[in-house]
Amino acid sequence: MRRTDPNTQDILADGSGELDEQFDRAVAGALADSDADSYVVEQAVKQVDELEDAWGTSTGQLGKRLVVESPDSGSQFLRTFDDAQIHKLNTQISDGTVSQSSVFEFVDDVENIRQLRYQTIDAEGISMPQLAKFIDTSDGYAARLANDLGGGKLAGAIELDPADRDILTEVAYKESLDGTDALASDTLTARDLLDLSDDTDLSRLQMVAKTGPDGNTRFLTTDRWEHIRGRHITGTEPNPNADVTGFYPTGEEVSKAGTTVELPDSNIENNDIRVMIRETIEAGGEESDFPINKHGIKDFKVNIGKDGQIETAYPVRGDDVVRWNGNEFRRWDSETNSWVAYNGQPSTQQSLTAPVVRSLQPA
Repeated sequence: MRRTDPNTQDILADGSGELDEQFDRAVAGALADSDADSYVVEQAVKQVDELEDAWGTSTGQLGKRLVVESPDSGSQFLRTFDDAQIHKLNTQISDGTVSQSSVFEFVDDVENIRQLRYQTIDAEGISMPQLAKFIDTSDGYAARLANDLGGGKLAGAIELDPADRDILTEVAYKESLDGTDALASDTLTARDLLDLSDDTDLSRLQMVAKTGPDGNTRFLTTDRWEHIRGRHITGTEPNPNADVTGFYPTGEEVSKAGTTVELPDSNIENNDIRVMIRETIEAGGEESDFPINKHGIKDFKVNIGKDGQIETAYPVRGDDVVRWNGNEFRRWDSETNSWVAYNGQPSTQQSLTAPVVRSLQPA
């Protein structure tokens, strides 16, 4: 170990007890490390004395622990935040708002401590209690959010309801939604989800996708999913703007104008539909008859509304697709490339050479 200056030697010789000994060793090691910022470490040592004098032993011990756990980043954290802020953080630890170990992990992993303080804490008015709660309720992703968002954007994540923040981190870092990988694009970022949270309740997301790595975010909410179910699965939602309505091949019965049929059954499930929506968006197929070729559906359409919200999604044609034409049910026949009469018994269908269909698009 290279020689330290006399003042530092005095500090190292003054410790007592287990924490003090660990602190002394951490400081000595940092000062001996040619890659360490010796000035910052020495200033942190002086600040520990100030913390103990002004705010008591407990706050001083937090300062020592920060240096022990991570000499470089812990010392930088102490030198960046003032004594009163360190005391407030220690109070949150003492009150049980956040564990000491979580704070140490956060401090060690944050890449830009100065940005955290000046662009998030000071400029955006985030308090130390808010920071402590953020660290505690972010499921270990607090530092990663700080690194990925930075500055004022991080303040938005701190102010999010913890349940919404859980959804943000699940989509951005686990590439899943509600525990299902297939319901979220793997190109979505924390910034994408934070921007989406400005106008959307993340807890009501049914699926979220992106048109490409640098593309636009698209999302399906519970309200619009219920529309899709009522219009194109159960048939219980009327279609006031069009007489043509396509149905997913669920094998269930649907009724229109006193006529009831059993739909073809392609073993399609609710999540299969959400996945088809995601795949269509990722492929750039929104607002077109996209060739999905799944679950007896040949062509599929996804309509996008305001701010990227998915308004509806429905089967356009395919061998298992049945639609209501305003006065009767028909089924698509790929051999004749036309709609054939359908009474719920697929094997007895008869092709219509001149099918009467309206020009209106399905809703």
